[in-house]
Amino acid sequence: MLPLLTFLLSLLNVLNIADTGSVSENVLLVLVTVLITFFPITITVYDGLQSARVEMTELLLTYGATKRDIFFKIKVPCTLPYFFSAIKMAIPMSIIGAAIGEWLGAQSGLGYFSRRMMTQLDGAGVFAPIVLLSVVAMLAVALVSLLEKKLVRWRGES
Repeated sequence: MLPLLTFLLSLLNVLNIADTGSVSENVLLVLVTVLITFFPITITVYDGLQSARVEMTELLLTYGATKRDIFFKIKVPCTLPYFFSAIKMAIPMSIIGAAIGEWLGAQSGLGYFSRRMMTQLDGAGVFAPIVLLSVVAMLAVALVSLLEKKLVRWRGES
């Protein structure tokens, strides 16, 4: 996570965002969130696509299935548990990324509020947004878990 923060600070300096305000705060927040979550989601979904058993694919091929049939009947169902795991990991990371983006260059938001409270040495004001964002992340992960239970019924409880 530290190299990414270093990269984002360098990006702020190169683009002169902090001084000129030429790029919208929302663009910065989206950029930080995408950079933090894109690769973990992509790699996990790729692993899910690779997890389909070769025997199942060969069986469908003997039955005359097309590549489209194999994708939707084998690859997608095998990938769904991996996809939901990636989303459950990405939710807290994206919330942290948005807060860091606000902390680095925004003029509003919970990250900005936390930074402002830090300069005023208000400990409760610094940690209140952290607690609030943690609760939001836990609720979002619980919601995704419920959705996963509805969509991935064949996955056993372990």
